[in-house]
Amino acid sequence: MAESDRGSLGEVRAAISREIVRLQAEYYGKGPTRAKTYIAEDLVVVVLEESFTRAEKTLAERGERDAI
Repeated sequence: MAESDRGSLGEVRAAISREIVRLQAEYYGKGPTRAKTYIAEDLVVVVLEESFTRAEKTLAERGERDAI
């Protein structure tokens, strides 16, 4: 892969991560603290860290994970 292709791919991954964080914040009131995007052929995966709302965290702490 050429150096310019890697740079372009990095920019695309960063843009996808930013947009997912923005959408989470807009629709759920809180965005994740970190997002990382992976692209492999025709697959895009975005891994989010700490994306639960306060209510979801409370449910998880109570063991009510199915309710989340």
